[in-house]
Order: sequence, then structure tokens, then C-alpha cells
Amino acid sequence: MEKTRQVLLCMVVAFSLATHIGAALGYGAFGGRTHLVGRDGLCLDTMLLLGYYPPTHLSQCEQRKSSQLWSILEDGTIRISDVRFCLVPKSQSTEFVGANVVAMDCSKEIRHDMKWTKNKDGTIHHDESGLVLTAKPGRTVTVEVNENLPSQSWEATETFIPMVANIKWLDNLCLKSIEGENSYVTLNECSRDDKNQRWALYGDGTIRQNEYRHLCLTSSERNYGAMVVVSRCADKPQQRWGLAEDSTINHPNTNLVMDVRREVPLLPPMIVVDKHDGAASQRWTIY
Repeated sequence: MEKTRQVLLCMVVAFSLATHIGAALGYGAFGGRTHLVGRDGLCLDTMLLLGYYPPTHLSQCEQRKSSQLWSILEDGTIRISDVRFCLVPKSQSTEFVGANVVAMDCSKEIRHDMKWTKNKDGTIHHDESGLVLTAKPGRTVTVEVNENLPSQSWEATETFIPMVANIKWLDNLCLKSIEGENSYVTLNECSRDDKNQRWALYGDGTIRQNEYRHLCLTSSERNYGAMVVVSRCADKPQQRWGLAEDSTINHPNTNLVMDVRREVPLLPPMIVVDKHDGAASQRWTIY
């Protein structure tokens, strides 16, 4: 039982910034400097020598790179390296949407829009604007309306390699992909040796084929009964998942969870997203 609890905790860590750093630490406190890992396993970074408001961006994570080391202080600010520089939107107007997020020298300037809140769903919420920290492909980091995208999910961690695991249902059956893009997923007897049962769990909330990490577990729609397939990772809300305390795998901020349907006895079961109802068919174990 204890081993299962530890494994489930690892899954939550992989999906949730807030859980990873610990709710007991209160409003602030990563408990020290850490990396913020976002979309596609890349780290939040900045170049402090580029002007007064150096922009932030994503780059390959490096263990000792000081420009990738961040802390949340008790005052709600997110600070880099020597805690002199604070994370802020560059725009100070009433229209924050799309504003670049930059590093500002807080020892020289104090602003009313410097505070952030970490949420249980993995987002980092900008208190002044109500927007969330976002790192969309091909762009600098900005604040945007929360669309529940993988590019809006962050993990505070020193473990840069995504957790690789099997996802077990009932009766020792595990989630299994059929090779190829836009292929369906099904269940088969669990085996760690089956590469199509091995999934990489990213901090941006995506669940990827371990063998082909450009392919993400995807619901065809965010509607009840939509099939779950494997498709090319494309920063869609249908590709962002979280693990709840009741062991359901959900789309964050919805009532949709991964479920199994066995409508035709002789055919493989269908993996779908459906309304959360607490049924045993909606519970999964990560190992």
C-alpha cells in the first residue's frame, strides 16, 4: 500500500507544480532555488544582460545555469538567481493579454503587478491581471488567458527527465498504444517490456509515447464519450492531463476523466473521456 502511495505521488509531481513544491509552504517558497520546467520539458530562462527588461524564454534545461534558477518569496514575487530580479509582465497598461514576461531589477523598481500565485492545476497565475504564465511554441514567454494548454502548465523540479511508467487499469490491464500517428489506444496485459505500454509523463501535463515523444495521448474532443488516441503533440487542451487524488486521470478544470468502454465483447475495449462518476473503470495506477 505504501509503495502504491509513493508511486501515485510521483505521478502528481509530474503533473502539478503546486503539489510538487508543497501546499504546506503557503503563498510563497519553493524552499530554495529550482528550475521551472514548462512546455516540452524546457526550462524558463532569461538573459539578464539584454537591456533593462530582459525577456524570458524556454531553453534546454541545464543543472547549474543560474539564469534558470527561480524562487518564490513570501511576498508572492518570483525571483531569479540572486533574488534581485523579479518576474513581471513588460506591459503596465490595463491590457495585459499577450504581454511579454520579463525580468525586472526589483532592487531599483517596485511595481504593483509583481505578485504570482501557484495553482494546483500547474498554472502560475498573475494576480494583477488574472492571466497565466504561458510559453507557446515559437514565442517568448507571455501572460495569456487560461485555455488549459500544455504551454500553460509548469513544474518546479530538479528532475529534468520525464518519469516513464506503465498506466494500469483493472485486471492487470495496461494502457497500450498502437504504433503510428492518429492511432487508437487500448488495453493489454501489463508488461514493462512492451514499448507501446511505456509512457513519458511530462511536467506540462502531456502523456507521451516513450518511444516516440512527439506523439501525445489526446482526446478527440473535450466532450463526453470522445475517444482517446495518440496524435502529434500540438499544445491542445485535449493533450493536457492531470491525476486527481481519487486516481482518475482528467483534463484539468473539467469534469472529464479517462474511462474504458466495452461495448462489443469480442472487440478491444475503447478508451474514452467521460463524465466523472467515481466508477472503478475511471481509476488508474501508475507504476
